[in-house]
Amino acid sequence: MARAGVRRFSPLATTAVIVAGVIPGIDFLSVIGGPRAYLMLHRTVTHSVVGAAVLAVLVAFMLWQIGRKWEPEPARFPGLLAAAAGGGAGHLLLELGDNYGEKLFWPFSRKWYAGNLWPQPDPWLVLLVAGKLGV
Repeated sequence: MARAGVRRFSPLATTAVIVAGVIPGIDFLSVIGGPRAYLMLHRTVTHSVVGAAVLAVLVAFMLWQIGRKWEPEPARFPGLLAAAAGGGAGHLLLELGDNYGEKLFWPFSRKWYAGNLWPQPDPWLVLLVAGKLGV
């Protein structure tokens, strides 16, 4: 990603893309609240356009706080925000294509959107194949 030019946005821009691209998956922690909480929260709040935008701002702000005093080049908030927005949008687009879907326009709509382009991978099957391949 850094070689693709994201680094030109700002120092830590590559980190912003990666963190913002992964952070919507934090909704998996709703399983702690039990099955009802999981079904109500999984792929809703953090997988909506509003949630992804809020997470992008938070990621960009935290990384800007970390890198704003770096020498010789401090981190720039607009570049970090653009990188984080790209990472969050990429996460939403990739999960929009699977058969589980997401509530893309939550809280304004409760409708699920799913592209049904590919199935969700079974984690046990992925581990089994990875183990056989020696990865």
